[in-house]
Amino acid sequence: MGEEKTEIEELLATTYLNMAICFFLTNEFSKSVDKATLSIKYKKTIKAYYRRGKAHLARNDFELAIKDFTEAVKMDTSDPFDI
Repeated sequence: MGEEKTEIEELLATTYLNMAICFFLTNEFSKSVDKATLSIKYKKTIKAYYRRGKAHLARNDFELAIKDFTEAVKMDTSDPFDI
């Protein structure tokens, strides 16, 4: 059961992350933030924090954008330009 739950959470994280970029590309930035947040709930990834940060930036929520970009960089400090 534990392995199945992990697979489901992985799928949900990926699905919400894909939805976040779709909403971002259609200029629905609030929905993009919501979906990226759901993705992070299931799996914290650099990409999820980056996408949410981009959506915050597009909404002029600069402090939240910086917070998410900082979190993404913290996840892999070897190359801070790799987000």
